[in-house]
Amino acid sequence: MAALVTELIIAFKGDAELAETLSGMIMAGATVIAYIVGEGLIDSENIGSGG
Repeated sequence: MAALVTELIIAFKGDAELAETLSGMIMAGATVIAYIVGEGLIDSENIGSGG
């Protein structure tokens, strides 16, 4: 997703700094979401196994 946004910004003559900033924000947000989902899966597994 981040690569798509970057390429679209560059293709429409956008600023490279803006593309880099937005890509970084997308990657940071995706990392947080992945962490939350991963922790939720681990917690649900621990509850289900009685641990």
